[in-house]
Amino acid sequence: MKGGSGDLIEQRLEQMMVVLVYDDNVGMGPAKRAGRSDTGETAAYDHHAWLDRLVHAKLRSAICSKRKAVYARRMIVVTNRIPVAEGFEIDFEDRFRKRVHLVDQAKGFIRNEVHRPRPMKLDHETGEWTPGPGGTGYYEVKTWWESFDDFVAWTKSPSFAEAHRNRPPKEMFRGPNELTIHEVFLSTDDAHEAG
Repeated sequence: MKGGSGDLIEQRLEQMMVVLVYDDNVGMGPAKRAGRSDTGETAAYDHHAWLDRLVHAKLRSAICSKRKAVYARRMIVVTNRIPVAEGFEIDFEDRFRKRVHLVDQAKGFIRNEVHRPRPMKLDHETGEWTPGPGGTGYYEVKTWWESFDDFVAWTKSPSFAEAHRNRPPKEMFRGPNELTIHEVFLSTDDAHEAG
């Protein structure tokens, strides 16, 4: 991803590798730093375990920093709810499997998911799930963006026009799609940062 969150992670990883390579303590291992004379397997194990913990801590720090930076800029999720007509599901899914991935290169793009409908209904008295009425639902195409401005810039770009050039036939849909935008203000990832 050019100019997106992937660049930030790559930069952090490069910085961490520099720290690991030039940290004098890395080559010594915990046993020597503690003034012990352990050698052989114990020292090697201590060294590898210590290095694993260090790398994990630095990776976690980089990911948390990236996440905080994205939250500070109000990350958004754009959802396109699409009512696909019965019998066109395979063709619709194929279009996404074969897409050109132009959005993946857009500034501020984080990720994309396509959700297949699975209409189910909960009977609150019995706690049982049964197929929902009508047996149809909406496909949802979700894209995560670092900011609303990044999303808007994508929709005005030549790449967006190219990605939407090959329009599907109208009969593929039961009705109009619905576009919604949500701002991420809380995530289960926040709990991992605090831990």
